[in-house]
Amino acid sequence: MKVSVLMPVYNGEKTVRRTIESLLAQTLKNFEIVAADDGSTDGTARILASIQDPRLRVVTMAKNSGRSAARNAAAKAARGEYFAMNDADDESYPERLGKEAAFLDAHPELDFCGAWAHLLEPSGEKIEWRRPCAPADVRRTMLRSNPFIHSTVMMRRRAFESAGGFSEDGLWCEDYDLYLRAAAKGRAANLPEFLALYRAHAGASYRVKEQWYQSRRRWTAIWRYGYPKSGLFWTLTPLLGLFLPRRLKLTFGGKL
Repeated sequence: MKVSVLMPVYNGEKTVRRTIESLLAQTLKNFEIVAADDGSTDGTARILASIQDPRLRVVTMAKNSGRSAARNAAAKAARGEYFAMNDADDESYPERLGKEAAFLDAHPELDFCGAWAHLLEPSGEKIEWRRPCAPADVRRTMLRSNPFIHSTVMMRRRAFESAGGFSEDGLWCEDYDLYLRAAAKGRAANLPEFLALYRAHAGASYRVKEQWYQSRRRWTAIWRYGYPKSGLFWTLTPLLGLFLPRRLKLTFGGKL
Protein backbone atom coordinates (compact mmCIF):
# COMPACT_ATOMS: atom_id res chain seq x y z
CA MET A 1 0.00 0.00 0.00
CA LYS A 2 1.46 3.34 -1.06
CA VAL A 3 -0.65 5.87 0.90
CA SER A 4 -2.92 5.67 3.91
CA VAL A 5 -5.16 8.69 4.49
CA LEU A 6 -5.67 9.28 8.22
CA MET A 7 -9.08 10.83 8.79
CA PRO A 8 -10.53 11.41 12.26
CA VAL A 9 -14.23 12.21 12.33
CA TYR A 10 -16.51 13.25 15.17
CA ASN A 11 -20.12 14.21 14.41
CA GLY A 12 -19.17 14.98 10.84
CA GLU A 13 -22.40 14.07 9.07
CA LYS A 14 -22.56 17.44 7.26
CA THR A 15 -19.18 17.13 5.52
CA VAL A 16 -17.74 13.62 5.79
CA ARG A 17 -19.36 12.21 2.63
CA ARG A 18 -18.09 15.07 0.48
CA THR A 19 -14.62 14.71 2.00
CA ILE A 20 -14.49 10.98 1.29
CA GLU A 21 -15.80 11.47 -2.23
CA SER A 22 -12.97 13.92 -2.89
CA LEU A 23 -10.49 11.26 -1.78
CA LEU A 24 -12.09 8.44 -3.77
CA ALA A 25 -11.74 10.65 -6.87
CA GLN A 26 -7.94 10.75 -6.59
CA THR A 27 -5.84 10.01 -9.67
CA LEU A 28 -3.60 7.85 -7.47
CA LYS A 29 -5.06 4.35 -7.22
CA ASN A 30 -2.83 2.66 -4.64
CA PHE A 31 -4.21 4.15 -1.43
CA GLU A 32 -6.64 3.58 1.42
CA ILE A 33 -8.71 5.82 3.67
CA VAL A 34 -8.65 4.93 7.36
CA ALA A 35 -11.52 6.81 8.99
CA ALA A 36 -11.51 6.79 12.80
CA ASP A 37 -15.05 7.45 14.05
CA ASP A 38 -14.36 9.11 17.38
CA GLY A 39 -17.57 8.19 19.19
CA SER A 40 -19.90 10.18 16.93
CA THR A 41 -23.49 10.59 18.13
CA ASP A 42 -24.98 11.92 14.87
CA GLY A 43 -25.36 10.16 11.52
CA THR A 44 -21.63 9.78 10.86
CA ALA A 45 -21.53 5.99 11.41
CA ARG A 46 -24.48 5.47 9.06
CA ILE A 47 -22.85 7.56 6.34
CA LEU A 48 -19.54 5.72 6.66
CA ALA A 49 -21.31 2.36 6.48
CA SER A 50 -23.18 3.44 3.34
CA ILE A 51 -20.00 4.08 1.34
CA GLN A 52 -19.29 0.75 -0.31
CA ASP A 53 -15.72 1.13 -1.50
CA PRO A 54 -12.92 -1.26 -0.48
CA ARG A 55 -10.51 1.66 -0.20
CA LEU A 56 -12.41 2.93 2.86
CA ARG A 57 -11.80 1.22 6.20
CA VAL A 58 -13.44 2.40 9.41
CA VAL A 59 -11.99 2.24 12.92
CA THR A 60 -14.68 2.73 15.55
CA MET A 61 -13.56 4.34 18.80
CA ALA A 62 -15.32 3.09 21.94
CA LYS A 63 -15.85 6.66 23.13
CA ASN A 64 -15.01 10.20 22.13
CA SER A 65 -11.27 10.46 22.87
CA GLY A 66 -10.23 13.52 20.87
CA ARG A 67 -8.68 14.15 17.46
CA SER A 68 -5.17 13.06 18.41
CA ALA A 69 -6.29 9.69 19.76
CA ALA A 70 -8.44 9.14 16.67
CA ARG A 71 -5.59 10.03 14.34
CA ASN A 72 -3.22 7.71 16.20
CA ALA A 73 -5.79 4.91 16.06
CA ALA A 74 -6.07 5.39 12.30
CA ALA A 75 -2.26 5.35 12.00
CA LYS A 76 -2.07 2.11 13.99
CA ALA A 77 -4.52 0.45 11.60
CA ALA A 78 -2.94 1.93 8.46
CA ARG A 79 -0.95 -0.15 5.98
CA GLY A 80 0.61 2.56 3.83
CA GLU A 81 4.19 3.61 3.28
CA TYR A 82 3.07 7.24 3.46
CA PHE A 83 0.50 8.81 5.81
CA ALA A 84 -1.68 11.57 4.31
CA MET A 85 -3.56 13.84 6.72
CA ASN A 86 -7.13 14.81 5.88
CA ASP A 87 -9.70 16.10 8.34
CA ALA A 88 -13.34 15.20 7.80
CA ASP A 89 -14.40 18.71 6.79
CA ASP A 90 -11.64 19.39 4.23
CA GLU A 91 -11.41 18.24 0.63
CA SER A 92 -8.47 17.01 -1.43
CA TYR A 93 -8.25 17.91 -5.10
CA PRO A 94 -7.94 14.91 -7.46
CA GLU A 95 -4.18 15.08 -8.02
CA ARG A 96 -3.20 15.71 -4.40
CA LEU A 97 -2.17 12.22 -3.27
CA GLY A 98 -0.47 11.34 -6.54
CA LYS A 99 1.58 14.53 -6.70
CA GLU A 100 2.67 14.39 -3.06
CA ALA A 101 3.61 10.70 -3.20
CA ALA A 102 5.61 11.29 -6.38
CA PHE A 103 7.32 14.27 -4.74
CA LEU A 104 8.40 12.20 -1.72
CA ASP A 105 9.52 9.37 -4.02
CA ALA A 106 11.70 11.84 -5.91
CA HIS A 107 13.10 13.42 -2.72
CA PRO A 108 14.19 10.66 -0.32
CA GLU A 109 15.97 13.27 1.81
CA LEU A 110 12.58 14.69 2.88
CA ASP A 111 10.52 13.24 5.73
CA PHE A 112 7.26 14.93 4.85
CA CYS A 113 5.67 17.52 2.63
CA GLY A 114 2.59 19.66 2.29
CA ALA A 115 1.10 21.98 -0.32
CA TRP A 116 -0.91 25.16 -0.75
CA ALA A 117 -4.68 25.22 -0.27
CA HIS A 118 -7.75 27.32 -0.81
CA LEU A 119 -9.15 28.56 2.49
CA LEU A 120 -12.94 28.53 2.51
CA GLU A 121 -14.35 31.15 4.88
CA PRO A 122 -17.70 30.58 6.66
CA SER A 123 -19.03 33.39 4.43
CA GLY A 124 -18.25 31.32 1.33
CA GLU A 125 -15.28 33.46 0.29
CA LYS A 126 -12.33 31.43 -1.00
CA ILE A 127 -8.81 32.71 -0.27
CA GLU A 128 -5.50 31.48 -1.66
CA TRP A 129 -3.35 30.13 1.19
CA ARG A 130 0.33 29.81 0.33
CA ARG A 131 3.08 28.48 2.57
CA PRO A 132 6.91 28.48 2.26
CA CYS A 133 8.14 25.72 -0.03
CA ALA A 134 11.91 25.14 0.01
CA PRO A 135 13.22 23.07 2.96
CA ALA A 136 15.42 25.94 4.16
CA ASP A 137 12.46 28.35 4.11
CA VAL A 138 10.26 25.83 5.93
CA ARG A 139 12.90 25.34 8.59
CA ARG A 140 13.36 29.09 9.03
CA THR A 141 9.59 29.54 9.41
CA MET A 142 8.87 26.74 11.91
CA LEU A 143 8.77 28.99 14.98
CA ARG A 144 7.24 31.98 13.21
CA SER A 145 4.13 30.12 12.09
CA ASN A 146 2.93 26.66 11.24
CA PRO A 147 4.33 26.30 7.70
CA PHE A 148 1.99 23.39 6.93
CA ILE A 149 -1.70 23.22 6.10
CA HIS A 150 -2.81 20.07 7.88
CA SER A 151 -5.06 18.52 5.23
CA THR A 152 -2.27 18.79 2.65
CA VAL A 153 0.44 17.00 4.65
CA MET A 154 1.90 13.65 3.63
CA MET A 155 4.48 12.04 5.92
CA ARG A 156 6.62 8.94 5.67
CA ARG A 157 5.41 6.31 8.11
CA ARG A 158 8.87 6.02 9.66
CA ALA A 159 9.02 9.79 10.25
CA PHE A 160 5.58 9.75 11.88
CA GLU A 161 6.57 6.89 14.17
CA SER A 162 9.98 8.39 14.95
CA ALA A 163 8.31 11.66 16.01
CA GLY A 164 5.94 9.73 18.28
CA GLY A 165 2.70 10.39 16.43
CA PHE A 166 0.17 12.95 17.63
CA SER A 167 0.43 14.10 21.22
CA GLU A 168 -2.62 13.13 23.26
CA ASP A 169 -2.01 15.78 25.93
CA GLY A 170 -5.39 17.37 25.28
CA LEU A 171 -3.95 20.66 24.02
CA TRP A 172 -4.90 22.32 20.75
CA CYS A 173 -2.62 22.70 17.69
CA GLU A 174 -1.56 19.06 17.99
CA ASP A 175 -0.81 19.01 14.25
CA TYR A 176 1.66 21.90 14.64
CA ASP A 177 3.24 20.09 17.59
CA LEU A 178 3.80 16.96 15.46
CA TYR A 179 5.37 18.98 12.65
CA LEU A 180 7.66 20.80 15.08
CA ARG A 181 8.88 17.44 16.44
CA ALA A 182 9.25 15.86 13.01
CA ALA A 183 11.04 18.88 11.52
CA ALA A 184 13.45 18.98 14.46
CA LYS A 185 14.67 15.53 13.38
CA GLY A 186 14.36 15.78 9.61
CA ARG A 187 13.55 17.90 6.58
CA ALA A 188 10.29 18.94 4.96
CA ALA A 189 8.97 21.04 2.08
CA ASN A 190 5.75 22.24 0.46
CA LEU A 191 4.62 21.85 -3.12
CA PRO A 192 3.81 25.24 -4.71
CA GLU A 193 0.42 24.01 -5.89
CA PHE A 194 -3.14 24.31 -4.62
CA LEU A 195 -4.10 20.75 -3.76
CA ALA A 196 -6.86 21.04 -1.15
CA LEU A 197 -9.84 22.99 0.15
CA TYR A 198 -9.53 23.86 3.84
CA ARG A 199 -12.62 24.98 5.73
CA ALA A 200 -11.98 27.81 8.18
CA HIS A 201 -13.73 27.71 11.55
CA ALA A 202 -15.81 30.61 12.75
CA GLY A 203 -16.02 32.11 16.20
CA ALA A 204 -13.84 34.31 18.37
CA SER A 205 -13.47 31.59 21.01
CA TYR A 206 -11.98 29.17 18.49
CA ARG A 207 -9.55 31.80 17.24
CA VAL A 208 -8.38 32.75 20.74
CA LYS A 209 -7.74 29.11 21.67
CA GLU A 210 -5.91 28.44 18.42
CA GLN A 211 -3.58 31.42 18.84
CA TRP A 212 -2.96 30.71 22.53
CA TYR A 213 -1.99 27.10 21.91
CA GLN A 214 0.23 28.02 18.98
CA SER A 215 2.17 30.14 21.44
CA ARG A 216 2.39 27.25 23.91
CA ARG A 217 3.53 24.80 21.24
CA ARG A 218 6.36 27.13 20.21
CA TRP A 219 7.46 27.50 23.81
CA THR A 220 7.57 23.71 24.14
CA ALA A 221 9.50 23.40 20.88
CA ILE A 222 12.24 25.68 22.22
CA TRP A 223 12.58 24.01 25.63
CA ARG A 224 12.00 20.38 24.64
CA TYR A 225 12.63 19.87 20.91
CA GLY A 226 15.89 21.78 20.54
CA TYR A 227 14.78 24.90 18.68
CA PRO A 228 16.95 27.98 19.35
CA LYS A 229 16.15 30.22 22.29
CA SER A 230 16.57 33.17 19.95
CA GLY A 231 13.08 32.23 18.75
CA LEU A 232 11.40 33.12 22.04
CA PHE A 233 10.05 36.29 20.44
CA TRP A 234 7.89 34.15 18.17
CA THR A 235 6.06 32.65 21.15
CA LEU A 236 4.36 36.04 21.55
CA THR A 237 3.30 36.75 17.96
CA PRO A 238 0.22 34.46 17.90
CA LEU A 239 -1.31 36.69 20.58
CA LEU A 240 -0.66 39.75 18.40
CA GLY A 241 -2.31 37.90 15.53
CA LEU A 242 -5.62 37.95 17.40
CA PHE A 243 -6.06 41.55 16.30
CA LEU A 244 -5.48 40.97 12.58
CA PRO A 245 -8.11 39.85 10.06
CA ARG A 246 -7.42 36.42 8.54
CA ARG A 247 -6.85 37.78 5.01
CA LEU A 248 -4.15 40.16 6.28
CA LYS A 249 -2.44 37.34 8.20
CA LEU A 250 -2.35 35.21 5.05
CA THR A 251 -1.03 38.13 3.03
CA PHE A 252 1.98 38.22 5.33
CA GLY A 253 2.43 34.46 5.08
CA GLY A 254 0.53 33.57 8.22
CA LYS A 255 3.51 34.52 10.34
CA LEU A 256 1.45 35.89 13.23
